[in-house]
Amino acid sequence: VVSSRVRLARNIAGRRFPGRASLRERSEAFELLRGALEGVDRLTGCELVGLEPLSVLERQIMVEQRVASPDLVRAEGARGVISDLSKRISIMVNEEDHARLQCIGSGYCPTDLWAVLDDVDTQLGRQIGFAYDLRRGFLTSCPPVYAHCRKLFQQDYPDTHCQEPGSYYNGAGEQCAVRNRITRNCHTWR
Repeated sequence: VVSSRVRLARNIAGRRFPGRASLRERSEAFELLRGALEGVDRLTGCELVGLEPLSVLERQIMVEQRVASPDLVRAEGARGVISDLSKRISIMVNEEDHARLQCIGSGYCPTDLWAVLDDVDTQLGRQIGFAYDLRRGFLTSCPPVYAHCRKLFQQDYPDTHCQEPGSYYNGAGEQCAVRNRITRNCHTWR
């Protein structure tokens, strides 16, 4: 396994999710998260970078560094990314959810990554009330995955071929082959 990634999706309680929010509501959520992220120990010294003033090239670099998604780059309104200097921990703000937390590491290390991300999530959750349902858990924009924790493992194989380059099968527990890369998605609930 070349790398592992653990992701969490969180939304602010009492606020519309970014896909349904007005530009003003997205801006308010952005500023609320900016203030809360300053109190996360693992992100001390890091800054939430807004995407609006960045050039197309700068945004594309963030996508290639895996700290921003193509959806975040294409979205409108206040949105951004905060990451540590190594790009190991990053949080996308106002993508499909108010906060998409992720931690990436070399090799097969989901337990270690989970411990780091759980700490960030706990500290952030102490400052902001997250959208939560007693029956469903944390509410996200990806139904039916309400308390969403995604673990991703990647391994490169030089001789792996797809019938159509760039095509893949996506879904929980299904293998995806994209340009000689095998990816395994595992979804769990917290």
